[in-house]
Amino acid sequence: MLLAADSAMYPAATFAHDELFPYIAPSLELVMSFHLASADSEWLLVDAVSPVSEGGLVAGRASIWSSDGRLLASATQQMLQRS
Repeated sequence: MLLAADSAMYPAATFAHDELFPYIAPSLELVMSFHLASADSEWLLVDAVSPVSEGGLVAGRASIWSSDGRLLASATQQMLQRS
């Protein structure tokens, strides 16, 4: 779940732009809270958003849900984006 959350937040930030970015924003900080274990889930849904990007810093939030609708984990992230 950690890898899924970490890799989903920056793409969420780029959806507001028409062109693909030729780079990625490395994580400065990633905080993950695990709520439930669900080894039997067929798939995971990662709901990622990026509410703000300003001055080279990009914020992200993600929630990870099981196939039966349980919230498994939550994450926040701060990323560095240089232009």
